[in-house]
Amino acid sequence: MPKFKQKKNSVSIGFDFMEKYLSSADPTYIVVYIYALGLAAEDIEMSIEDIAERLNMAGADVAGAFEFWQSEGVFSVNGETVIFNEISQNKNLFPGKSNKIPEVGGKTGNKAEKITSPSSGAEHTNNKYAAGKNYNNADISNDIRIDRLLADMLEKAQEFLGKPLSTNEIQTLYSIYEQIGLPPQVIILLIEYCVSNKKTNMNYIEKIAVSWSEKGIDTIEKALDFLAGESAKKDLMNELKKIFRLYERGFTEPEEDIIMNWINNYNTDTELIKYAYEITIMNTNKFSVQYMDKIIERWHNDGITDINAAKESSERFRQEKQNRNRYDVYQGSSYNYKDIENRVWNDKKNK
Repeated sequence: MPKFKQKKNSVSIGFDFMEKYLSSADPTYIVVYIYALGLAAEDIEMSIEDIAERLNMAGADVAGAFEFWQSEGVFSVNGETVIFNEISQNKNLFPGKSNKIPEVGGKTGNKAEKITSPSSGAEHTNNKYAAGKNYNNADISNDIRIDRLLADMLEKAQEFLGKPLSTNEIQTLYSIYEQIGLPPQVIILLIEYCVSNKKTNMNYIEKIAVSWSEKGIDTIEKALDFLAGESAKKDLMNELKKIFRLYERGFTEPEEDIIMNWINNYNTDTELIKYAYEITIMNTNKFSVQYMDKIIERWHNDGITDINAAKESSERFRQEKQNRNRYDVYQGSSYNYKDIENRVWNDKKNK
């Protein structure tokens, strides 16, 4: 976590700073500078994430401000300490210095894409779909300023997730917009969908974004159609769980695939599915989607689409099976007629 220290023992804004930046620097950056200056005067440690929350700003805006002021030489970073410098109107104090910003949590790095895994310490790329694309925090902040839809998307993301976005999370959402190519309005719907499924991990959100992109869900209309279908599917699965009395578990993925095949390809309604379930329980005494699938597939192949026709088919199937069993019993019997004749003859002689 950065600790702010000021070389001058007062909280003041120099005239050179005002001349150079008040008319040219982004107002957001100036607010961050003034607040950081106050932290330095009070010798307070505070992370960028906390600063963003105090100032009611996006984390990317605060991170972009730090990067901007460091590149301008207004302050420098020494380990985890941010040191304010005298301002020169005519030159950059550190013209050759690379742009490094304190990351959320107080560490220093070139960009938020490269992070260290807390469990293993291994370095990895936060957004694998942005390979070869380095996102500069100042550039992200600039895009947020000029693109109202992008800014709204990040604000909505914070609302849905119930917390301020970290720099890494902003990087990921920006890559979904910039690299994966989903519009901000679609990303908002995507995040809302993930949250409704109790999935708030940014890696999961990114995975779903890639899936949507591959399926061509890249407009508001397509996203709404997809979400309507998912809502209908969720309602159907809940209804079937009650019919099947599955109180302790949900459906497995293969079971869901079979069920959706009944709905989408066989046009099977819930009444027929319920009847197939009743037959399954009667014949096997247990729940089995695979057994039901054979019944429903047979109905589909026979062109059966309503419950009455299904019951008639089941009765015919039962009668045919019963007749086959009787025929099998008859065919399986063997009689020794000579032996029977000898027994009858002996009985007569004994009388």
